[in-house]
Amino acid sequence: MKKLLFISFVLLPLMVAAQENFIIQGELSPKKARAKVYLFLKREHGIWKNADSTEITDGRFSFKGSLTDPELAQLRMRHPGDEKIQPLGLKDMLEFYVEKGTIRIASADSINNATVTGSDVNRDKQQLTEATKVFKPFSKRISELFYMAKIKPEVANEQWFKSEAVTVMRGIKGREIT
Repeated sequence: MKKLLFISFVLLPLMVAAQENFIIQGELSPKKARAKVYLFLKREHGIWKNADSTEITDGRFSFKGSLTDPELAQLRMRHPGDEKIQPLGLKDMLEFYVEKGTIRIASADSINNATVTGSDVNRDKQQLTEATKVFKPFSKRISELFYMAKIKPEVANEQWFKSEAVTVMRGIKGREIT
């Protein structure tokens, strides 16, 4: 029992030290009246968890918390008159990484169009997004073709489908990441 108690006291400071504090400060213009912002964190197995929420006051909002490692996050906004928080991928939503330090989120119109500053991970994410945006239309079309074939497998044997798939692949092959 003494060993367990001793080990607990030795490990406790290490566990506490592993927690890193973060602050998310947001500013929206024009000022949103009575809107609410929700912070979601992506947890194990890809499940999004509503971690916190706050009211927007005079166009500003903030979140504070702690974490052990950078985590993928989403801000979702509920506007006055909305029945519920907008589901993933709809309306006013921003995906970014939360990490230690102060992260600033600013936008002239909506969270969907916001910029994220004050974070090395988010700067790297933005650079990757910019470098690979040329592939986005191809990725979208490949997904459409994949789901078309998944729903109706016989379509994959049709000539137009094969021709479209080859055209998309040729388009990708001719592109480079800059």
